[in-house]
This record gives sequence, structure tokens and C-alpha cells, in this order.
Amino acid sequence: MRYFEFTDSRLLPPGGELLERNYGDLARHVVKLPAMVFWFYGRSAAGKTTLADGLRATLKARGMSVILLDGDEVRHGLCRDLGFEEKDRTENHRRVAEVAKILSDQGITVLAATMAPQSGHRSVISEVLGSDVKWIFVDAPVKVCAQRDPKGLYAKAAGGGLTLFKDYPFDLPGEGECDLRIATDEGSIADCISSMVDHFSVFLEEGE
Repeated sequence: MRYFEFTDSRLLPPGGELLERNYGDLARHVVKLPAMVFWFYGRSAAGKTTLADGLRATLKARGMSVILLDGDEVRHGLCRDLGFEEKDRTENHRRVAEVAKILSDQGITVLAATMAPQSGHRSVISEVLGSDVKWIFVDAPVKVCAQRDPKGLYAKAAGGGLTLFKDYPFDLPGEGECDLRIATDEGSIADCISSMVDHFSVFLEEGE
């Protein structure tokens, strides 16, 4: 949660809670803004972007200021100069986390969706965001992800044309790396979104 001072209450941002503070003859308006990042991570084709986009639509319908940072889109713009070596993958996540921090510091709820397959990637994200990040592990069996395979990555890996999954296996969440696990093979998209809203209701209510 962040606090900003305004001398004119008409400048109150959407979703801000107005608190009065008096300093002698000068009345200032202190605005409490939500500052939270929800980070969706999991295997390719687990459903990260699908769930993040669904939650984004739900929160926008509530009048919240919310933005989605999708890993694929970031790769085509902000991080297009990076490859897939370990140092580049780490830098990719650091950049996304820095952007998320800038946005959340302005009172915007941020939904980030990246694979973050290694625990080291999540550590870099945590170093930037601290306690302002809530982790959502989007889980699905490898077999289910391979059946979905919208990018054809599993097919390429099976044919020997892609070693990414072999070189960088997915580290399952360790302690403190998962605030909520969503199994996308066990329920509908609507059910998954409802579970997220219910689980994080205390934070989402602060943003309304």
C-alpha cells in the first residue's frame, strides 16, 4: 500500500481512499492507493495468460485500475534484445518486475504472467517487489500442457528441435513461492477465476 499527498482533492485517483491530514493552515489530502502485483507462473501452456486475462477483465469490471504484463508480449518489446540463456532469462524477469513495481507504486494493480521456471527467477522478482507480490502457481500436468501446446513447443521438444525444457526443467514452488495453486486441468476458467477472487478478496477489496 502506498500513500501520496495531494493539495487538491479533485486529483484523487480512481480506487484511492481519501484521508484528511492538517498541517497548520494547510490542508493536505493523503490518498491511500492499493499497490499489489499478482504473478502468474507455471509451465508453458498451463494457462497463465488465460487466467490473468480473465482476472483482469473481472477487476476492470469492478472499476479497478489493472494492467496485464504478458511474458510473450514483453519478449516482443521490452525484452526483445534478450535470448534464452540463463542470464537473459533472469534479466527478462528482473525487467518485468521493475515495470510491475513502477506501475504498482502508482496504485495500479498489476497481473504478470511469465513461466519463471527456476527458483532463481522468482528470487530476482522477490528482490524487486518484496512483499507486494502475490504468487499464483498455475499448475497442469506436463501431459495436459503438451496436449494444449498452442505454440508447438512440446512438439518441437519431442522432435529434438527444442532443448529448452531439458536444459531448464521447471522447479516446483518452494516455501514462500506460492500463495495460491490453481490446477487448470481440474476446473473451468470461470471456476479458477472465482477461486482467485475469493482467495485474494482482502487485497482486491482494498483496491475497489
